[in-house]
Amino acid sequence: MMHGLLLLHKPTSMTSNAALSRVKRVLKTKSAGFAGTLDPMAIGVLPIALGEATKCLPYIEDVDKEYEFTVRWGIETDTLDTEGKIISENPNRPTEKEIQNILKNFTGEISQIPPAYSAIKINGQRAYDLARAGEAPEMKSRVVTIYKLKLINTIDTDHAAFRVTCSKGTYIRSLARDISYALGTLGHLVALARTRAGKFALADCIALDDLLAMPPEAAAQQVAPIPDMLPDLPRLSPDTAELARLRNGLPILLENHPPDRHYLILKDGTAFGIGIMKDQNQLWPRRIFVY
Repeated sequence: MMHGLLLLHKPTSMTSNAALSRVKRVLKTKSAGFAGTLDPMAIGVLPIALGEATKCLPYIEDVDKEYEFTVRWGIETDTLDTEGKIISENPNRPTEKEIQNILKNFTGEISQIPPAYSAIKINGQRAYDLARAGEAPEMKSRVVTIYKLKLINTIDTDHAAFRVTCSKGTYIRSLARDISYALGTLGHLVALARTRAGKFALADCIALDDLLAMPPEAAAQQVAPIPDMLPDLPRLSPDTAELARLRNGLPILLENHPPDRHYLILKDGTAFGIGIMKDQNQLWPRRIFVY
């Protein structure tokens, strides 16, 4: 079984789960998962963990993301993107100056209401299932952080392109809707690309079609080892006896290490597991990899 990280450039018109299934088939693995769902119409960075690397997914999900997106002014759809049906129209079209003037209102911590067509669970059911059944799910507002928001281009009277850097949990469809409302019109997404997820950039990704066209050996070479998946975790290389304790679920003593910090544990340069420092200078195993 393969263990590591594949950075996939997800194509449009495909769910993240469908892309994952294709990757699993070409790499002949049953154990795999991804960090950060992309809508079917969206393209871009989809980190996929294989084998024991799936234990690392919690460490790469809660990261900042960067997106580029295009808004079509004057039309709102029920899904807030091109996948939905038109529910309302508005003749107003914002000027470039008007757009620039309101962007400061959408930086920092903002409150947004997620789309009804989203995977958020409401009383145990997905919101999109309720919406598709004709119900109106009650979507509660949430606080997200917009670090940067820039107008890239006013393509024409009806379209404008943006770049945003934001926290986990930000819905770009909701952001496009709210920007439109602030400009006295309506709007929906016509293009969306995730260009970065944490340290992983679009330039580092392989297109799905390219991966599928490769022979198995070449496709396998696209999988990076687990340490490359966790570039921000400090490294530790315990001795043989300490590794045995960790594998048995026992702590090891490490002095002068700050508490509540995670570490990548190495054995002969290979990822052995992930530990966390607790009180009294003890490193406890949090995830142990079984190859």
